[in-house]
Amino acid sequence: MIALNAGDKIRGICSVASKMDYTISGIIRNNAIQMGDGQLPSALGDLYTAPDKAEISSIILVNTDTSTRTVNLYLLPAGGSTRRLIAKDLIMGIGYSLHFDGGNIKIIDTYGKEMTGTAEVTDTRLYELGTPELADVDKVVTVANMKVGTYTIAASPDIPRNVTVTHAQVGGVTDTLGTIVFVGTDIDDAALTETLTPSEDTIVSGVKAFKTVTSATGVGWVINTTEDTVTIGQGNELGLPVALPTVYYMLLGMLDFTMLAHNPTTDTTLAGTTVDMSAGTYDGSKTAKVVVTD
Repeated sequence: MIALNAGDKIRGICSVASKMDYTISGIIRNNAIQMGDGQLPSALGDLYTAPDKAEISSIILVNTDTSTRTVNLYLLPAGGSTRRLIAKDLIMGIGYSLHFDGGNIKIIDTYGKEMTGTAEVTDTRLYELGTPELADVDKVVTVANMKVGTYTIAASPDIPRNVTVTHAQVGGVTDTLGTIVFVGTDIDDAALTETLTPSEDTIVSGVKAFKTVTSATGVGWVINTTEDTVTIGQGNELGLPVALPTVYYMLLGMLDFTMLAHNPTTDTTLAGTTVDMSAGTYDGSKTAKVVVTD
């Protein structure tokens, strides 16, 4: 229970706006009521203001996003200072719910499994990522003159993975290379974009895992003497079907049943959670697998 006086406020914030549902319930004058509901803002805001003496019996949060998010809850007494109600920057996994009664806090994952504030119960999972082919510098766009405009897409990556841009100078002087904007989808078929900046006679690798590439558009390119050329391919970073808040959640990687030194990467988004296991040689037949914990 959280006891409130008239004018006291419950406040909250999420790392991204409109991705964390909240419901507040309690008692006023011996009547059980729903006090408030909505979605947490990304800037600290008021969730409930007590009109009179009140008791909050339940605050429920649910992460509706496709990425892990952090939340904070506060009590602001009338005429007082804001104080925290839960752990600072509490991590909420994808689809997780938080249940807080003012004394006890529970976090429930999407399997209905409880994680408590005193002893976290972790879950270890194996994900199969497909049978990756070798990195291929012209899988997506075969060699083409650089331009301002869209390139012809030959194919999407074989499995969700990052894209690459390879530049080749023509004519002795490098053009003004500009950028290339990619549009496609992630592993969950959500819209995905990424912008890469070509570099002279170099392979530049993206960091987001594309399931499909629907367009690649040159922007800001300027010819010098002769059009330089470019190819677009698939890289070594394989996409995971789950967003991880930190690379430490990715325990190991395998190709078939051979454990490998794996190089995990995450920016806490789905498309930005990838792993490079090319040390084991991708060949289109070995299944890439990762073990993660949450």
